[in-house]
Amino acid sequence: MVILHPSPSGSDFGAAIGASLPALAGGVLRLLWAERRLARNRGAIQLGRLGVAGYSAGGLSLWAAFASNRQRVSEVYAFDARGTSSNAPAAIQWFNARSDTVLPMTGSYQLTANEGIRIRIEKLAGGPAARVTATPPDSKAYEAGSNPLWDHVIAAYPHLRERKDYWHQFAIFGGYVAMPGPFALTFLQQFLQDSLF
Repeated sequence: MVILHPSPSGSDFGAAIGASLPALAGGVLRLLWAERRLARNRGAIQLGRLGVAGYSAGGLSLWAAFASNRQRVSEVYAFDARGTSSNAPAAIQWFNARSDTVLPMTGSYQLTANEGIRIRIEKLAGGPAARVTATPPDSKAYEAGSNPLWDHVIAAYPHLRERKDYWHQFAIFGGYVAMPGPFALTFLQQFLQDSLF
């Protein structure tokens, strides 16, 4: 897997959110291959599965890139991504049109939108669909005793427990592992694990 992060000018990602995204990503991969930075033992390299991701306001660019490349995109990673509600119908249709799509979502501000997408997909599928996740499913995940990692992070500032802007940061950061061990997954680790990553 290669993760490419285009540098925006302000909030503008330019051609990276347009229809030329696959060609741009393929060109970067070929350049990295030519410079022997990846796939050194292969005779050639090409773009395989294409995923797009966005966090917070980056969700607006995520959904723009998705709309421009819907037929080519196989994976969408929405980390409390703005614009999720307005793009829900397109995401649901895209997900259900193919069997190779993956749609992991996490959030604080987007909890309702994310869970609505997951529920709609599962209703259309007639049951659980492992390729779509909405983590956490609702705000109860931020209540005392629900997530020991969140409890640890917020312990010094209990008056901030109900603040969605702090949930928003925790959703991408993953939290602090208070007690090491195989049971101590961070929120982000759990998100990726639940998302079949």
